[in-house]
Formats: sequence, structure tokens, C-alpha cells
Amino acid sequence: MSRWALILGTGSAPLWANLFVLMPFALTWLLLVPFIGSRALKLGNAALFWLTLASVYWLWWFVSQAFIHYAMEAA
Repeated sequence: MSRWALILGTGSAPLWANLFVLMPFALTWLLLVPFIGSRALKLGNAALFWLTLASVYWLWWFVSQAFIHYAMEAA
């Protein structure tokens, strides 16, 4: 079974594993909405904001891969 099938919830991974993988997309909007139109996304702070967001995504991706591996072993 492909990893995309697990991520999209069409595989045999439990629901909690799929929600854990998809949660950064929801968190992005929760973090981004307060910053839209504010001075926090001006030139200097925008680079720091996007760099931090990208770092969180990479960390979340590595952790989610471990959860997917665990879910596949348990299934």
C-alpha cells in the first residue's frame, strides 16, 4: 500500500495517524490568518516567519513518518 493512500485516509492506517499527518495544513491557516494584513509580514519578519513555518513542516514530516511506520506495523 502506498504512503499517499495512508496519508489521504484510504489505506489501513488508523484515523489518528491520518489526522496527525494532515494537521499542519490546518495549523498553517490558524497561524497565517492573524498575520494577513498585519505589519508582522513586512520584509524583515516575513523571512523569519516563513523560515520558522518551513522548519515546523520539516520536523512534523519526520515525526509523521515515524507515526505512519508505527501504524503500518500495528495494522
